[in-house]
Amino acid sequence: MNLRLHPDYVRAIMFGAEDALISTTGSIIGLSVGVETRNLIIMAALVYITVEGVSMAAGQFLSERTVHEMDKRKHTDNLYMGSGVMFLSYFLASMIPLAPFLVLPVKPAAFSAIVSALLFLFTLGYVKGKALSISSTRSGLEMLFVGGLAASIGVLVGFFLRAV
Repeated sequence: MNLRLHPDYVRAIMFGAEDALISTTGSIIGLSVGVETRNLIIMAALVYITVEGVSMAAGQFLSERTVHEMDKRKHTDNLYMGSGVMFLSYFLASMIPLAPFLVLPVKPAAFSAIVSALLFLFTLGYVKGKALSISSTRSGLEMLFVGGLAASIGVLVGFFLRAV
């Protein structure tokens, strides 16, 4: 099976999933460090995921529309499809760090969320490497390092605000 996706849709998948894993994990862990109330964490995370997913889709649409308007050549991507792909990618990837909070107490859920998000970041980079015929391990480690570093900001903010 040879699945061919428009490069703009592949970019939306990668950007949406990577951003969701980083921002959702950082936000949820930051909340869990500062709040420690499971239902509040879940509710806030669902609001955050929905708003961010819609925002990412809107940003995808508007930025691609700008590219289409700047470059008058015939574009083969569908702006609405790209927005939908972005939203779906963001929403589904956001469920990875949220899922542990649905079934576990806060502290083990936080640990599970971090581990699962980091594993998925590596996997996302690894699959990208395979798809592009570049070093899969290096691509996975790059995604893991950059994403993990960015997600850690949310944790640090949570610790800082808890101490204040």
